[in-house]
Amino acid sequence: MRPVLSGSLGLGGGVFLLCLFGIFTRPGLDVATLWPANAFMLGMLVRFPSLATWQSWVAAAAGFILADAATGAGLVPNLVLNGCNLGAVAAGYLVFSRLDVRDRRLRRPNSVLFLLMGVGVMALVSGLGGSIADPMLFGGTPAGGLTFWFVTEAVNATAFLPLLLTLPRIDGVAFRRWRANLGLPTLSRALPLFALAVSAVAAMAIGGPGAIAVPVPALLWCALTFGIFSTACLAFAYGAWALLSIRFGVLPLVADLEDRSVLLSARAGVTLISLSPLFVASVMAGRNELVQRLRLLAERDQMTGLLNRQTFFDRSNEDLRLLARGSDPAAVMMVDIDHFKSINDRYGHAAGDQVIVAFASVLTRSVRPMDRVARIGGEEFAVFLPRCAADQAASFAAGIQRVLTGTNVTLQDGVVIRATVSIGIHAGSGHDDLHHLLRHADKALYRAKTGGRDRYEISVAARAATAA
Repeated sequence: MRPVLSGSLGLGGGVFLLCLFGIFTRPGLDVATLWPANAFMLGMLVRFPSLATWQSWVAAAAGFILADAATGAGLVPNLVLNGCNLGAVAAGYLVFSRLDVRDRRLRRPNSVLFLLMGVGVMALVSGLGGSIADPMLFGGTPAGGLTFWFVTEAVNATAFLPLLLTLPRIDGVAFRRWRANLGLPTLSRALPLFALAVSAVAAMAIGGPGAIAVPVPALLWCALTFGIFSTACLAFAYGAWALLSIRFGVLPLVADLEDRSVLLSARAGVTLISLSPLFVASVMAGRNELVQRLRLLAERDQMTGLLNRQTFFDRSNEDLRLLARGSDPAAVMMVDIDHFKSINDRYGHAAGDQVIVAFASVLTRSVRPMDRVARIGGEEFAVFLPRCAADQAASFAAGIQRVLTGTNVTLQDGVVIRATVSIGIHAGSGHDDLHHLLRHADKALYRAKTGGRDRYEISVAARAATAA
């Protein structure tokens, strides 16, 4: 089955199941208490742009219509209600598809405002549909239908849509990091969840109009503790709990649940409360990204992305102190691109920069994940290899030279540059000073360069220690 078709069928199936869930929460033929199908369809189309095809719209429309047909709805109510659903989704899609990707993912401080704008447009179209459908199907008034459908759509979209907009990549690093963090059994992460559960129980015990606000402090605590997707999940859980608890009388806010104005007020309150942790989490996500960028600027070489000199020394010395306790060996390599000045003089500094970037890539691919690689000068690099003897470091050096031999740097004018490197190696155990290791490696590098370049040399001290 083609990916486009399978994705469309999956979307239609999801819409169908969520419609059945929404119908279960619908009192009689009135508007459902919780209706996530519209937000699900919109979120999937926005989060996964490859789904935004005519096949997906057809499959989703079929899901809407079949769910109502399976539960006994007549043809006219079926077409009217689901015409409103599809119109609301289309309006929301026109807004969200034009937003910057970071705003769609709620990654900037103002992103929740854009979320509100998209939800507002979606809810307005739903309300306009309700001004027609409510008098036709439920005996209401156009003004009442407009207001009630607007608020109901806003509630459902605000509760469910952030889940899909912030969904991590299914097979990406972000999802694995989120899953790993979620499983950390730390007290600091468990307490906000415990507080949220306790506040929900307290709200049901207290009752009254203000009960839905009892979980607010715990929700904000969760937003400060967890990431944007986890916070969106908790905000949705709160919204679903509040709406269903009100609907089935578990959360005794008021005595008269049949009064639409009362339900309207309660749903509006739930919506605004659900937004509060999203605002906080969105600001925190933007702050964390800024801190991460600043950290990268402070710790990394801007051209290659490798560690800079200071960070390399600080982290490697920390590792050395730990290795020295167990007398574990460590190796270092000093690496220098051969005849780099000639490359700059002949081809220009831009070409030299390309060579540096290409070699940095070769270097990072040729060592282990635990090793530290840094650019410590113009064309000079250093590598720290924990728990590595001299002969193993020599194998890494040979691999670096072998890969670099097969790597060509092609300039914009088509000229191909082939670069080589000279490498000096030193290894030992019991040392806690990186400078000591690098001095020996630097002497070995000098011998490699004076011995003809495009080669590696092991330091005299490391050779003597190995022989002994």
